[in-house]
Amino acid sequence: LPTIAIGVLLSQAPLAQSVEIYYPPNEGEWETVAPEDSRFDLEGLEAAAAYAESQHSSALVVLHFGRLLLERHWRIDPDSEHATPGYLMMVQGHTKDGHVIEDVASIQKSVTAYLAGPAIASGKLHIEEPVDGYLGFGWSNADAEEEEAITVRHLMSMTSGLTESLYFESPAGTAWAYNTGAFNPVMDILEVAYGKPM
Repeated sequence: LPTIAIGVLLSQAPLAQSVEIYYPPNEGEWETVAPEDSRFDLEGLEAAAAYAESQHSSALVVLHFGRLLLERHWRIDPDSEHATPGYLMMVQGHTKDGHVIEDVASIQKSVTAYLAGPAIASGKLHIEEPVDGYLGFGWSNADAEEEEAITVRHLMSMTSGLTESLYFESPAGTAWAYNTGAFNPVMDILEVAYGKPM
């Protein structure tokens, strides 16, 4: 099956104390960094790319403090065995360079969780608080008492006890189930906490 992988690669060499993080511009070229300037082993990077390709990935991007260190794209032929119906549903089009534009699906969960960190640290988000405190009553299809017991932590840890359609299934915190439908309200909670759209 085609996969998208996000990973963190760590170099063995110690980093300088003051490393400037680069943020790419909204328009224009994304700055790159050479492997020898990043302390990464070029053969290791190429091995990682070869592995990603062997797993039928459509792309791999490795960043070093925000700059492009490695970028590879592989076309998955719509007629191949790797172009499953699920993968084809994720394809949203192509860039002007011909690279596929894909819905990144569950990678959004990692980004959402990452965005929660600063909100928690700054006191804008309290994960032990009931979801109702951020979204008001009726954000789910559970009864009032069942909904009131669900905290932000329950949504983020997928222990809400709700079904994909946000109906009550089990008491919050008693069972784990991978559940996109019950995770999605975390994005709404972050919008309330930050006071701005995602």
